[in-house]
Amino acid sequence: MILLFVGPKGSGKDTQTQLLESSGFANISTGSLFRQEMQDNTELGMKSKQYYDAGKLVPDELVLEILKKHISKAEADDIVLNGVVRTLEQIKPTEEMLASIEKKIDKVIYFNLSDEEAVKRLANRWTCPVCNTVYHTLFDPPKVAGVCDKDGAALLQRADDKPDAVKMRLSEDRTKTGPVVDHYREIGILHEIDGSKSIEEVASELHELIKVFKEQQ
Repeated sequence: MILLFVGPKGSGKDTQTQLLESSGFANISTGSLFRQEMQDNTELGMKSKQYYDAGKLVPDELVLEILKKHISKAEADDIVLNGVVRTLEQIKPTEEMLASIEKKIDKVIYFNLSDEEAVKRLANRWTCPVCNTVYHTLFDPPKVAGVCDKDGAALLQRADDKPDAVKMRLSEDRTKTGPVVDHYREIGILHEIDGSKSIEEVASELHELIKVFKEQQ
């Protein structure tokens, strides 16, 4: 079974992907695949690095090549695709790529989260410039406000973690992913989860959904 995770940043889809990985699912996340390919100095990794270094988006054609490579060699029968389909235009090429290796997206999980909650989660992150430890002033604060627990360095807030930047990024994401969500809802394979719930609550709901999905196969 292949699940596609869709949702705004801060909605918990990355965390749930990692939890499912510990349950035997293969984790196919574009960001981690790019890093792995570049770290291994593969041909695909070097091509990706050229775009990264230039501050450009990796072309969809190259993304699909990397995805096809890793999905094809995944040892698990159950796979989570995270961050794979972000725009309406990416749906057909992704489906064609999967069909070429006799696979398809079985279900789409949409982690719904209000902009207000997403901003609260994302705009309270502070990072240590020395060890890169990330703190959250609400959910995982340092022992001393503004100071890293590990090395005592003053914490900094990245430009893209500031409230205005977060709001702009969320708005852009919704414009792109809204039609994706609508498409999968229309064809009847979308299931929505309330991303504002706790990690444990979301994980429990997700496991129940997966159980139902497998019974329907």
